Amino acid sequence: MSPSAPTMDTYFKLARLHLFPAGADLMYLPPCWGIAFAAHLTDIPLPTFFKYLGVFSLGISLFHAGMCVYNDIIDVEYDRQVERTKTRPLAAGIISIPHAWLVMAPFLLASAYLARLSNDLGSVEFYLGMFDFGFAFLYPFLKRWTYWPQAYLGIAANWGIWLVWPAIFGHIVWDVAAPLAVSACWTLIYDTMYGLQDAKDDAKAGVKSTALLFGKNVKPIISGFALRQTAFLAYAGMQAHCGLLFWIISIGGALAWHTKSVFTLKVDDMADCWKKFANYPVMGYIVLAGITLDAYCPL
Repeated sequence: MSPSAPTMDTYFKLARLHLFPAGADLMYLPPCWGIAFAAHLTDIPLPTFFKYLGVFSLGISLFHAGMCVYNDIIDVEYDRQVERTKTRPLAAGIISIPHAWLVMAPFLLASAYLARLSNDLGSVEFYLGMFDFGFAFLYPFLKRWTYWPQAYLGIAANWGIWLVWPAIFGHIVWDVAAPLAVSACWTLIYDTMYGLQDAKDDAKAGVKSTALLFGKNVKPIISGFALRQTAFLAYAGMQAHCGLLFWIISIGGALAWHTKSVFTLKVDDMADCWKKFANYPVMGYIVLAGITLDAYCPL
């Protein structure tokens, strides 16, 4: 197949839409936690609550799709050296780089438009949200400079949290939003698991990651980040005055999921690393369910 004749399936693969919601859900779940926490602090009718979930999930999913295209553009030479990624549309030469830029643009423009709908154009919060575009555009270069690109991704991937509060309250509620932002620990955990798939090829290609940095100590180190993530989540729950269902479902579920995932992780098994990564959103939905049920059906 020539670069001039890509199929619709090729475009879906370029934007990772063939795997949807994998990847996108890991980005939109933390802001959804923020919306659910907000329901503890102010009266949000259930239809409005679900409207917020839908708008933010859609906007972040579009942003994720566009950034997947962008990352493939920047990483195309690296992707050609990695077994798992060498068949991606750009790496395989099915789509040209100029064509990929054109594919990327509508996703990011649509995402920015949805952010505009959620915030006043002149507000500080809107521009704070747009700042994430700059954050995200730098991300693929981090793996050339540092072994901590996953930590940087944790900031960029969870930045959508800051748009939740102005949409609901008109301002940021720092006591709840700040700990949620540090759910970057969560991102570092699942993306390290993702990076383990390519660790050997990445080392040969000169790509840096926490998967390589942590080495044989990867399981105890990400266990530490799992405890931190759960602690930050608990702090956010206390600040939002969450009740028993939050502690049983969200905190209990998070601890159980982290424990099972890390304990059973097979670091040298690509299929298991992908499975652990792909299943991590389940934990996010458990956390969301606990916060939501505690807000609307408290014990």
